[in-house]
Amino acid sequence: LHPSTPPSLHPSTPPTFQPSILPSFHPSILPSFLLALIQAAFVLPHFPYYFTYYNPLLGGGPAAARTMIVGWGEGLDDAARWLNQQPNSDSLEAVAWYSTTFEPYFAGHAIYKIEEDKISRTPKPGLAGDYVILYANQLQRQLPTEGALQYFQAVEPAHVVRLRGLDYAWIYPSIKLQHLINGDARLVGQAEILGFNLLDADGNRLKAAPADRPATLELYWEWQGKAPAEPIGLSLVDENGQQWGWGHPLGTQARLPFDQWQNGFVAHDDFILEIYPGTPPGDYYLKAWIDRPATGELVGTFPLALEDGRLAVAPPLTPSAQLELPLTTTLDVPLLEGQVTLRGLANFESSQPWDPEQSRDLVLYWQANQSIEQSLPIVLALTDSAGQPRAEWSGLPAAGRYPTERWQAGDLIRDPWQLTLPARVPPGEYRLTARLGDAPPVDLAPVTVTGRPRQFEAPPLALSLEAQFGQKIELLGLRAAHLAGSSLAIQPGQPLELELVWRAADLIDADYTLTAQLLDAGQQVRAQLDRMPLDGAAPTSTWAADEILSDPIRLDLPADLGPGPHHLLLALYRLETGERLTLPNGADHLTIPVKPMTNEQ
Repeated sequence: LHPSTPPSLHPSTPPTFQPSILPSFHPSILPSFLLALIQAAFVLPHFPYYFTYYNPLLGGGPAAARTMIVGWGEGLDDAARWLNQQPNSDSLEAVAWYSTTFEPYFAGHAIYKIEEDKISRTPKPGLAGDYVILYANQLQRQLPTEGALQYFQAVEPAHVVRLRGLDYAWIYPSIKLQHLINGDARLVGQAEILGFNLLDADGNRLKAAPADRPATLELYWEWQGKAPAEPIGLSLVDENGQQWGWGHPLGTQARLPFDQWQNGFVAHDDFILEIYPGTPPGDYYLKAWIDRPATGELVGTFPLALEDGRLAVAPPLTPSAQLELPLTTTLDVPLLEGQVTLRGLANFESSQPWDPEQSRDLVLYWQANQSIEQSLPIVLALTDSAGQPRAEWSGLPAAGRYPTERWQAGDLIRDPWQLTLPARVPPGEYRLTARLGDAPPVDLAPVTVTGRPRQFEAPPLALSLEAQFGQKIELLGLRAAHLAGSSLAIQPGQPLELELVWRAADLIDADYTLTAQLLDAGQQVRAQLDRMPLDGAAPTSTWAADEILSDPIRLDLPADLGPGPHHLLLALYRLETGERLTLPNGADHLTIPVKPMTNEQ
């Protein structure tokens, strides 16, 4: 209306409406409109989880869960909200099936996988958290395994998320495993180690095993077929495999009886972990295996990576003087003007004869009476009746883990050794000694060395040769040889038998092979023998200094020896290279004249 023209007011006249502004319905639209209202009536109650709607005429959600995979993450926000209401929720760790759906709502830390191991593949992530949320979709697919789900479901859930009459998520308390195994520590068809907890006597978790207090180690593993009568064994070793502790088994703990276990079920074996007295503080590693007591066999050792099985050992709290040591020989010998005491010796059987190339274990126990500023070596020696060392072994204390420069007053040091007796040590009576730095050697134990008989005096010779092979081997001559003047007498078609008499001028650091060849005038080989001395029973590296060795040889001679003159060639060579030892004249062999004889001769 124009502002200058006042409207006409007719109070008695009702207002009129233009028909064009009224809604109009075509009769054909009405059914669709009603259908939309009905659908909304069914769907809107499912807000905001529209995927929880299933046709009620076909049985709704419960029927759907029996016939198809249900659940796309709905309800995990409710699970997160319940966890957020728990004490210290911001420090909780939880594992959920659809982690990307769960994590935005959770105040704590959501674990999705451990290394590359997801909850769909292994129970490890679930064991790593304070809580594990099992989801309907997951249970229907039996992931990660039927046994792993069985383990969590063996206890009552802390909370269940229920949507429109159907359970979608179950929240179970977990164990928050202290040390999780990241690698694959599996014995196929037996079990897989998952991780471990270390506890004190009151059940509190420990960061390090006390060297002088028992600790309980809970070793969690996944069952994959291991027989209950085949137990898991446990020890504590260093990076070289040297043992420093032992796990005394307390038995297997499980939430269900063994006859109910399904593949993948989780159990744990408990051990009292005993650290050997004098074990230096530092990092050590678990070693685990499966025994078969019925036959005494080892089923197998778990392939535990060092980092996965790493366990720290803390210094002892008890004064070392009060510790009871497993000594077989008590010494208590002061060294270095009283700075150190050699307490004794353990694990060495001195009454048993020692064969060359055989290894023996022993443990020395040292007591530091004050700190030492320098690193001192330890030398063990086997000495003969004249006081001469026939074998020596050297190293640093505790297999190098605890050198003397780290020793402090009151320290007890366990010092394990493995000694392999060199093959060159001749039989006899010896003394085993130990020396720390420049201190005089300490007598540890008597030792009897056995082995092949040895001689150090030359026998009578049929032919003297005195031929020098290299710097350390001398062929003194021949025994049991038939001679024709200065030549060897042989008969065609008959074996040539004789003894070579060798002498070792010094210890020999290599093994040499003897070649003996009968040559004719054309330098053709008519008979040959190649082997180590005494048919391999006396390699040259095992010869003692000044030892005399009689070495019988036999050459099978043909009936036709070929034209003469003949001679016997003797040489020593390295089998791996073919290189021969040389004589003083530069030749790489010795020749001995040979004279064929006939029966008439």
